[in-house]
Amino acid sequence: MVALAAAFGNESLVPSLLDFVQPRYAEGKSSMARTAAHACTALAAITGVDLRFDDRGAPRPLADVAKDYRERLTRK
Repeated sequence: MVALAAAFGNESLVPSLLDFVQPRYAEGKSSMARTAAHACTALAAITGVDLRFDDRGAPRPLADVAKDYRERLTRK
């Protein structure tokens, strides 16, 4: 379901997607890390802000991307 959010999701899913970029997912076992990666892809598509790549276009570590999305999108 998380993988479909990039294509079919909207801003109402952002709070739920943030659950999947928590450290236990982003730094977890491979299946959990894949879920976190799908959540990051969905967040990039929904928000229009793609934090998955650095300034040169190289992929960034998943844990760093997840952390940056949490910091950027979590309401304080």
